[in-house]
Amino acid sequence: MVDRNTLGRLPVLALALATAAACSQAPQSPLAPSATTGAVLSDTSSGATLKVNPPVPLSPIGGQVLDTRKPTFLFGNSAGRFVVPGQGTYRIELYRGDARVNEIGVDADPSGGTGFAYPTDLDWETQYTWRVRLEVEGAAGPWSEAVAFSTPVEPKATLPFAVPASCGAQSPPNGNRIACAAEVSLVSPEWPGCRSGSGVRCHRYTRHLAAALATTDQRWGLITKNANEQQCTWDSCGQSVRGGYGEDVVAFRHGPADSNWEGWDTVVGAGAPGANANWTRLSSRRAGNDWAPVPPFP
Repeated sequence: MVDRNTLGRLPVLALALATAAACSQAPQSPLAPSATTGAVLSDTSSGATLKVNPPVPLSPIGGQVLDTRKPTFLFGNSAGRFVVPGQGTYRIELYRGDARVNEIGVDADPSGGTGFAYPTDLDWETQYTWRVRLEVEGAAGPWSEAVAFSTPVEPKATLPFAVPASCGAQSPPNGNRIACAAEVSLVSPEWPGCRSGSGVRCHRYTRHLAAALATTDQRWGLITKNANEQQCTWDSCGQSVRGGYGEDVVAFRHGPADSNWEGWDTVVGAGAPGANANWTRLSSRRAGNDWAPVPPFP
């Protein structure tokens, strides 16, 4: 779920130029999503009690593949004899397949067109459908045509070596993968630097290891860390780093919740000379440390 948002005024001819302004609006309370069938989604007049024309979706439409996971929904306003321009609220419904994943209320723009910049990332490589209608004082106009778009393809981490066979899928999928860790240490160009005492290079090796495991099972990943904890990016490590990951831990996610994971220490002595490949299950974990997919390499 994301928050329900109210967008400022966007003139029809300037809709495409006003995306940044749309992102600045203060969030409101979310509306609860619910399952809706494809039959209802295709019925543009369902529930109409307000005599207006349906809004006209302008973007994204036609199955467009976006270059962002935060679309800006643009549409021409409804018009009717007893509706004043700028009156009422537009309700946008967003669907993935037949399931409604969100609905958002947006103040009507008197210029003739309205827009809303979605504030959070949608899923990668996914087709969504959306529609919109005008609501005024408890009455609702007809739904617009339902139109589709897709989010971009997720960037993939490209390993600089062939994935060792020991890193392939196994049953059970987690457990002792020391053979994979040892073989990745032989082929990862980051391992010599890790052995020499570089925490950054140990993290890069760990990211190589996690990516090798995730090649056949995407439940493998890294862990995020709290702001005051030691964490690493591709370029730096330390307590002052933000948005990084565990220095030498890979994680296996058992279910859809990011909190349902277990971690494995993959380097003994990370950040000090003489490090060795390791595979030891973490005995505990801190609140705020969560599973994360392997990010793309620079």
